[in-house]
Amino acid sequence: MAYADYEDVMAMTEEMVSGLVKEITGGYETVYHTQSGEEYKVNWRRPWRRVSMIPALEEATGEKFPPANELHTKETNEFLKNVLKKVDVDCSEPRTNARMIDKLVGEFIEETAISPTFIVGHPEVSSSMYELDV
Repeated sequence: MAYADYEDVMAMTEEMVSGLVKEITGGYETVYHTQSGEEYKVNWRRPWRRVSMIPALEEATGEKFPPANELHTKETNEFLKNVLKKVDVDCSEPRTNARMIDKLVGEFIEETAISPTFIVGHPEVSSSMYELDV
């Protein structure tokens, strides 16, 4: 595994977890019960869904996002504030670019992930290693 990439790690994760669920339950489907009484059927069978972050946000919001190398700018900060307002999503302070993108991901991508889903294509600005001074 010295030369594994994130695709390899996703495949290993799918294989391990899917196999574990099959071994324990005898199948690939389980039922998730929420605290409010809702039930969701979760399908653990491989391959799991992969969602590319920025294209999914563009589809959900109807807005074309700036290129990845511009997501850290003050102009993008204003763009994201306008997108949040348009789609009626609140983001508490500080409204950094990374925080606003994460809020949109939570609202529009994570909410659709009932069965296991990999969100891929995280922009550099979303990295905790990235310092943002907007």
